[in-house]
Amino acid sequence: MRICLSNNILAIIMKFLISTLLQGAKIFSYNILKIEFIYSTSRIFILNSSMHKKESLSILLVEDDKYFSFELGKTLSLFGHFDLCSNLNQAQALLDKNSYDLAIIDLNLDSSSSPAGLAVLKKTKSKNIYSIILSNNEDDETTREAYKLGCDHFLRKSTFRDSLNKYLESYLRVQKKINWNEYFSQKFITQNSALIQNIQNLAEMNLQNSAILLFGPTGSGKTHLAKLIHELNYDNKNFFHFNCSEVPENLIESELFGYKKGAFTGAQSSKKGLLELADNGTLFLDEIATMPLYTQQKLLKVLEEKEFTPIGATKPIKVNFTLISATCEDIQEKIDLKQFRQDLYYRINGFEITIPSLQTRPEDVELQIYHFLSKTSRKFFIEQDVIQSLLHYSWPGNTRELKKLISNLSLSKEGIITNTHPIIQNLKIKTNNTNTVLSNKQLNYINQFGLKSFISEVEKEAITNAHKLCKGKATEVIKTLKISNSSYYRIINNNTQQ
Repeated sequence: MRICLSNNILAIIMKFLISTLLQGAKIFSYNILKIEFIYSTSRIFILNSSMHKKESLSILLVEDDKYFSFELGKTLSLFGHFDLCSNLNQAQALLDKNSYDLAIIDLNLDSSSSPAGLAVLKKTKSKNIYSIILSNNEDDETTREAYKLGCDHFLRKSTFRDSLNKYLESYLRVQKKINWNEYFSQKFITQNSALIQNIQNLAEMNLQNSAILLFGPTGSGKTHLAKLIHELNYDNKNFFHFNCSEVPENLIESELFGYKKGAFTGAQSSKKGLLELADNGTLFLDEIATMPLYTQQKLLKVLEEKEFTPIGATKPIKVNFTLISATCEDIQEKIDLKQFRQDLYYRINGFEITIPSLQTRPEDVELQIYHFLSKTSRKFFIEQDVIQSLLHYSWPGNTRELKKLISNLSLSKEGIITNTHPIIQNLKIKTNNTNTVLSNKQLNYINQFGLKSFISEVEKEAITNAHKLCKGKATEVIKTLKISNSSYYRIINNNTQQ
């Protein structure tokens, strides 16, 4: 005789069986094909072939609510194997015995009024385990203490279905795609702790369809960082790099928006713009501060409405992409001068990161020197006093300049590089003049005619050039030169009287 039970009845029976077995469980281990209950006297296996694991993580779950553990297990089982324990002693025993990639920790264990989970957190972080607090504890001081101890995220139990999966996916995405030690020693070479932390924080976020703004001087690695952000968030190759400063203003719009055949003279065929090509991927707008105001206005509309119309077309195209913008200019100054739209700035600055100049990171100079030395096909030796000279150089071209220097040295015939090498001598000249404001010609003028006369000539020339730039508008001249109204009219009057 065969007894047929509906799925609902089977589910009720299973839930009852599980809750009963959990009463005496010491450790609950739940993986891809089985739910395993370990007792002092028996072991029961329940096969479930319908579950599909995303990755094979080893997870420690510290939770004393058996029903919540069961619900949480449905999520964790998709990411690998996890061990469940319900108190501090069990957690410490498992941590001493096993190795874990990740820990999910409740704070109030065994119905205790004190947050025993903090002691578990301290243990997991001492073992460098990625740790997420999952608790309904609303005490602000406890939250503060958890972050001081190093917890990576503090999530509320009441909304775990909406949040936990996202953070687990983020952890997997980063861990699967990047080895941080290798990245910061071989690709983006730095040991600057603040910069490393900023990049890692950005990498943990899900940045699909977001806006990121990168600040940093030329040659500092903004393009490299933009590619990393794309690779961490997308599995496709839809990464499009567009340098706004390299394209004539009248062509920027057609490159971004595309056009239809016959839209203008010379449009012999239709062309997709970068906005359309970057759909479900990343558009990297380098040197965005140089973009014309008219194009800025059109780009702002795209970001607000998530659609655009190619030149000569009648139907709009829906798009979703991650926008990464970069600039080496002071964008706030451009806003003050009405050369960049403030509303666009707020749109592109969803997440911000600044790459400091190499001059402010002397600890990275020697690191990068030896890295690029190891990549040359021809070996040569740089004397230590040369290294010291390079450490004190200002590196206006940053990493790009340093890489080029090592490449040029490798092409010279010398095998031992000393301070007498022409390339190093040229750098020394630059170094000596780096912090000098006045040229030799200006110093000679001061010695001949006096400082007062020199300052008067500087003011006169600065006002004249500013008038040309601002088309004679006094308020714009004052703002451009960053001087007071009284200073402006004093200079004007002095020049008029001469």
